[in-house]
Amino acid sequence: MSPVSRNQMKLFVFAWLLLATLSGYAQTKPVPKEVLDTSTYSGTYNGKNLFFQNDYSESFGSCVQLLKVNGKTTTDAINVKAFEVDFKSFNFKKGDKIVVKVVHKKGCTFKCLNEQVLNDGHTYR
Repeated sequence: MSPVSRNQMKLFVFAWLLLATLSGYAQTKPVPKEVLDTSTYSGTYNGKNLFFQNDYSESFGSCVQLLKVNGKTTTDAINVKAFEVDFKSFNFKKGDKIVVKVVHKKGCTFKCLNEQVLNDGHTYR
């Protein structure tokens, strides 16, 4: 058996990553709007990020379907059991107003673990 060349290994890794990515997209199914709900968290930026616990399973998918910060969809990975909303990518300054809208499936559970980092800490459902 001959050793694997560096180029062959790169090709193998690229092919494996491509297949893994495509298989994830194939499993993502759009959720009808009538089974979605929205929760909103608002306050002011103080240099800290929000953390969420999220119902997730291979058969059910993710409870959280979409996350918007001040009207802009985040690029944070939300199709996992726990995730962080990285406010640094929005270039906020301390004291800036923040509104986080979480679009989620009805009847499932997600939880903001540290909503107190937004100064007023209000949650609206």
